[in-house]
Amino acid sequence: MEEELIRQKELEKKLIEAKQVAEHANKAKSDFLSYMSHEFKTPLHAILGFSQLMVDSPDEPLTEDQAENIQYIQKSGEHLLKLIKQTLELSKIEAGAIELTIENIPPNTVIQDCLKMIQILADQHQISIHYSHDINTTIRADYTRLKQVILNLLSNAVKYNKPNGSIVIEEQITENNHFRLSIQDMGQGIPEDQQKLLFTTFSRLGQENSNIEGTGLGLSVTKNIVEAMSGTIGFHSIENQGSLFWIEFPITKSSL
Repeated sequence: MEEELIRQKELEKKLIEAKQVAEHANKAKSDFLSYMSHEFKTPLHAILGFSQLMVDSPDEPLTEDQAENIQYIQKSGEHLLKLIKQTLELSKIEAGAIELTIENIPPNTVIQDCLKMIQILADQHQISIHYSHDINTTIRADYTRLKQVILNLLSNAVKYNKPNGSIVIEEQITENNHFRLSIQDMGQGIPEDQQKLLFTTFSRLGQENSNIEGTGLGLSVTKNIVEAMSGTIGFHSIENQGSLFWIEFPITKSSL
């Protein structure tokens, strides 16, 4: 009996030590990413700023080829900047350092704001968006973070859609009294053998060499933010037919 207690205490001690080592390593990773993010962003902002000055210069107008090359520089710089920001944000989320202001929010207000922002991108891709608001309710969430989540899902629905496709946005109250927002596209869908990697960091599911922009971090960050707000996220996808993503939050007040 005494030997068993000694072994149990030794095991507990080792678990505590392993946890401390893991926490120290995680903090070191977060500190490193924070430092490198700052070091990378400073020259990147300079590159983007000077390239924009070249575009805007009235005294030395660019040739067509020069303007096209500058556009590639700006596009690549913005893509890299987005990757840096998302990597840093994911690190903060994993370290539990994400700041949230949880309050009662009518999701329709957030959805309408997101639709105004995403409409330009949808028009560029000739994608129609169908949304009818028929549920009045409030949920517990952080307004800015919820907006970030919905924008990312809408952006993906546009980017991975088919030409002249459509997006259907639906609201519903689930059996367990949760508000569910669904976003469905008519795009290429996700192959079944790759679906388990969907929320994995830096995974682009075979789109690495496509002309579709992405960092492979968006859905991973989105999932972490949703869960940090006590929500859930899921999806259903059929290859060559499209994908449906949904997020769900407990209702605080509802009048259907």
